[in-house]
Amino acid sequence: MGISPSYVKTPRGQEEIRSRGALLDRPMRNLLLCIDGRRDMAALQALVKACGAPQDALRKLESLGLIAPIATPPQPSRADPCDAAGPDTLQPMDTTSGFGEAPQDDGAPLRARMLDLIEAYLDPVKTYTLHLDIERCNAPPALRALLPELEAALAKALGAARARALVADL
Repeated sequence: MGISPSYVKTPRGQEEIRSRGALLDRPMRNLLLCIDGRRDMAALQALVKACGAPQDALRKLESLGLIAPIATPPQPSRADPCDAAGPDTLQPMDTTSGFGEAPQDDGAPLRARMLDLIEAYLDPVKTYTLHLDIERCNAPPALRALLPELEAALAKALGAARARALVADL
């Protein structure tokens, strides 16, 4: 299986999303929001079209320093046995022990799982605002406050019972 090219947001691209700067028009901002390094070029080109962005939008975002090309390895299956092994045993220790810093929970794991649900089940263009709100959150309580909105969007697409189950798994 070969490696397919993709793009990820650069720190400058992430800041552009957070600040809602005047650098991009709405179609380009929608496209930038959806770039996450997980889509291959075919999926990205479909997003360009769906967002109403110009055909050379990816090149423009790259020239502005908002995205960078990467080579993405094939995604592991959800049944990866490494996932079941539990947490890494080389986690930093608590500062009270004198061996490194205690990890700070900025909500990254919850944020990633919420964004995965949007990508898997919802139209990224229609859920642009929710996606943006999730990306802007930097603490678990703020992310948890968005769970009802995520569940409502999932319920429209999948039905209330399925949405409730997906959100409960977060």
